[in-house]
Amino acid sequence: MVISIAESTAIRSNGHAWCTADNDGCVGNTIERTRCGDCNNAVIGRGHLHIYRQLYCNLKELLECSGIGESGRVRVLRDLERCREVFMQLGCDPETSAV
Repeated sequence: MVISIAESTAIRSNGHAWCTADNDGCVGNTIERTRCGDCNNAVIGRGHLHIYRQLYCNLKELLECSGIGESGRVRVLRDLERCREVFMQLGCDPETSAV
């Protein structure tokens, strides 16, 4: 099965997920990393949790900044939820899990 799939499906690491997207239109690979959390082309494993831990911590700090405005706050909350969902899908709690 792996040999058959390997001939027709691209599988590459983008550092925060394994990506099976077959085109370069994926913004999760370069611009918006938290999008991989709910992408059907992404495979995220426990080995990636340290990346999502850092993203999560950075976003929590950013949320405390007063100068990001309401639209910035909405985006940070959205991205925090995306990171939280990755943790939950892997059976971890982002607030208590050590990676």
